[in-house]
Amino acid sequence: MPSWVDTAGEAVRGAIRAYHGSPARGIRQFDPKRIGSSGNGTAIGYGFNFSEDPGFARQYTPFTGKTYEVEIGYPEDSLLRLDESPAGQHLDAISDMIARAPVNSWQGEAIADLARGKSAHTVLESLLRSYNTADMGRSKNMARIASELFDRQIPGGVTQNYGPKAYVMYPGTEDSISILRKYGLLPATLGAEGLVNQQQPGE
Repeated sequence: MPSWVDTAGEAVRGAIRAYHGSPARGIRQFDPKRIGSSGNGTAIGYGFNFSEDPGFARQYTPFTGKTYEVEIGYPEDSLLRLDESPAGQHLDAISDMIARAPVNSWQGEAIADLARGKSAHTVLESLLRSYNTADMGRSKNMARIASELFDRQIPGGVTQNYGPKAYVMYPGTEDSISILRKYGLLPATLGAEGLVNQQQPGE
């Protein structure tokens, strides 16, 4: 049983508050079929991307889009630290994935990256390249890695390589992501700038 589930197996402790910028104005639920549709869905991994900083998330929101404030129903310590060397159960999971990967030079590079203490992001990039030799295409292989991580009880990743904490939640976690509010820019014709709360909690 993963450490973030309580002894009854029913509750999750320590939800994450984060923000998602999107050109879409009417998101009601995060849909795996829409990953990458805005061109930003695979920035730090295949999944739903969020930031702890609403201003950072807003960079991915065109004038007509929205910034969504969300609650992610997983504690941060359940996520893979993409900017650090894998450890604990995350190390075991990634080691198993590498062992099952296609046998080629990039699999060997992933093994070496892990042994040298490289970041999880670097190790997974080498693993991805080992899959890419199978001609499935980068996006499909990124989805495969995300699925394999989720199957090994790793729901997502987190990194601070870009400044504020950035999160990626893998497909399968969408039911744990609750939209609390959405924000947008006031029309320029009103002579106002900045974010305006356009939805109250529970709406």
